[in-house]
Amino acid sequence: MDIDLELYRIFREVAKIGNISKAAEKLFVSQSAVSQAIMQLENKIGGKLFDRSVRGVKLTVEGDVLFSHIDNAILLIENAQKKNYGNDRVKFRQHKNWSVRYYM
Repeated sequence: MDIDLELYRIFREVAKIGNISKAAEKLFVSQSAVSQAIMQLENKIGGKLFDRSVRGVKLTVEGDVLFSHIDNAILLIENAQKKNYGNDRVKFRQHKNWSVRYYM
């Protein structure tokens, strides 16, 4: 299953904030784009990640399990990006054929 890292980043932000509109503002994208990304991720995973209400969103049991893994993974990636290896900085870039590619 190949899932774009950006979908996970959006999912993580919505889960942390608990509101699609506020997550969209923080990510500098439209509310519609965030909603579509969440629906796309739910379709790829084959399960519901959030319970939606007029007050916002709350993680389902499946969403909570996914969040714990995704949060740790993204933290690891962000920490790796901050480390300096000699004169080169580690950069992770997305590629259409790979979820994440590693560059030095």
